[in-house]
Amino acid sequence: MLATVNPSESNLLETKSTLDYAFQAKSITNKSKANEYKKLNNDEAEDLMRKLHTTKAKLNDVILRKKESDDEIIKLRAEIENLRRKLQEALSENKESLHEQIFTHDERITTVPHLLNLNEDHMLSKLVRYYIEKDKSIYVGGNTTDFPEEQILAVNEIGQIGQVTNRDGKVSLQTFRKNAVAINGKRINTERTEQSLRSGDRLMFGSLRSLWVYVDPTAQEPCLTIDDINYDIAEDEIILESNTNEIIPTGT
Repeated sequence: MLATVNPSESNLLETKSTLDYAFQAKSITNKSKANEYKKLNNDEAEDLMRKLHTTKAKLNDVILRKKESDDEIIKLRAEIENLRRKLQEALSENKESLHEQIFTHDERITTVPHLLNLNEDHMLSKLVRYYIEKDKSIYVGGNTTDFPEEQILAVNEIGQIGQVTNRDGKVSLQTFRKNAVAINGKRINTERTEQSLRSGDRLMFGSLRSLWVYVDPTAQEPCLTIDDINYDIAEDEIILESNTNEIIPTGT
């Protein structure tokens, strides 16, 4: 911190106030602490989470520096996939039914297509649902004043970037901004397009801070079972599918 003062007598009060503040700020001490996942009461899963987080950080570093060979990038991607598979196996052995207990009172969960949130904190994943009723839409981005009678899914973007619509039971996603939306890790690089959604599709709206999975409870053959999908799978897809020359957005 740099405190600037003026020797002029007319600025005496401001100088005194600045020095008092600088003295107080000097006495402040910060203690850094590495971000960690919440305890799972599962030592194997916690160890795998730490390794997965470290490996993904290495891969992002390699991509940004662009110094290592393609072999190094392939090796890290394979390691991420292996750790993700082992973590999923470890978590399935200690699985809890908390999420389903919370929503058993809502009958729509078994009949109406919806978006289900994915969060880096596994305890906060799959707790938020946006139901897509027949002949209704969910607007991704934008203001409530723009669509006062519709659902708005807020994202860290200015203006509307997408729209999820249910037409006679068939749900599709329209996008309005290039590279602002990703489906199953692949960014949509055209300005305006529309794609049908399949149950189990992973969606990114704006950044990694807004990851969702599309759930159609009436689907006969989802591409992945919902229990098998988590934040790490969706995040890994974006890392693995992205061009190594582009930076992966993390939101602000």
